[in-house]
Amino acid sequence: MKDRKKSLALVKTLRKTVKIPFSIKTRIGLDEKDVKKQFNFLVEASKYVDRISVHGRTTKQIYSGDVDRKFIYNLKKQANKNCEIIGNGGIKQYKNIKSYCE
Repeated sequence: MKDRKKSLALVKTLRKTVKIPFSIKTRIGLDEKDVKKQFNFLVEASKYVDRISVHGRTTKQIYSGDVDRKFIYNLKKQANKNCEIIGNGGIKQYKNIKSYCE
């Protein structure tokens, strides 16, 4: 996440080389100041990967604080339509899963 230019170049190279579906897993950014850059990176990366799994907190937050579901929903709207977006983090009870999908 620190060097998105190299990361995107790697993703593009992998897409040319790998003939099977591949995905990336990440967080919404390093910290709050980084979230917009990470969003833009993921929108661009979505053109080259089959799936992006996003933990809805920053690296700095680790597992505390609220999950930014709006980030995940907005990414789903703006990502390449052929890229599946999966959000994770903050789900504590099975019965609440459906409410997170609406």
